[in-house]
Amino acid sequence: MITYPETFKSVISISGALNYPNKDNVVKSKIISKINDYIANTPDSMFSRQKYYFSTGDDGFQESGFKLGALKLDSVLKANKPNSKTWRFDFFKRLNRMSTPLTSLPSGLTFIFNDWHFSDSLAMDVLVCHKNDPLKVLKLKTQAIIKSFGTDIALPYNSYYQFADYYLTNGKTIEAKELTRQLLNLYPDDDDAYSLMAEVLTKKGDIKNAIICLEKAQSKFSIDKYSEKIRILKNQ
Repeated sequence: MITYPETFKSVISISGALNYPNKDNVVKSKIISKINDYIANTPDSMFSRQKYYFSTGDDGFQESGFKLGALKLDSVLKANKPNSKTWRFDFFKRLNRMSTPLTSLPSGLTFIFNDWHFSDSLAMDVLVCHKNDPLKVLKLKTQAIIKSFGTDIALPYNSYYQFADYYLTNGKTIEAKELTRQLLNLYPDDDDAYSLMAEVLTKKGDIKNAIICLEKAQSKFSIDKYSEKIRILKNQ
């Protein structure tokens, strides 16, 4: 993280040997010293631009040694970045080197990706309160993700699907088609996305391509649930 900050945007460190090399249980860590220097000498340090989760237990020979470094680093970060939301330390009592991952992995992933998902309140502003436009909201959220993670991470499938369906329900077929197109680009292996595009095209009067979408879904995924829809559309 310190040497290649542009590569390691987010890190989960479980039972890390932060106090190595260690003599006589005295924490004289090269790693912690480097972190101290990094924070002091780098205005836009990794703890401003990156997310760092670390944890340790206190049970067992190895873990009792590792906890010294983790507690030391925790105190260093509290002193330098007391109000930062970009780092988190979990100290698990009665867990050892074999059991800390079981708790740390979900906790660390939740911390790292806490602003990736589309919040319920933001979705409700669109779907229920009609305060925001879906395309605008998705664009702003995508920009926020790029800023937070340093790369573009696709939003959850349902974010696109429910907003495309929202447009369709409200008669905005152009916007619905655009969002469904984005959905298909991001999730090309989902038959429901093809079915949604077929609904959009049907609303636009493009029956021929609607049938093509359903037939593609049916053949691509070897399922038979669209046969009746295809038959109805062909009769039109």
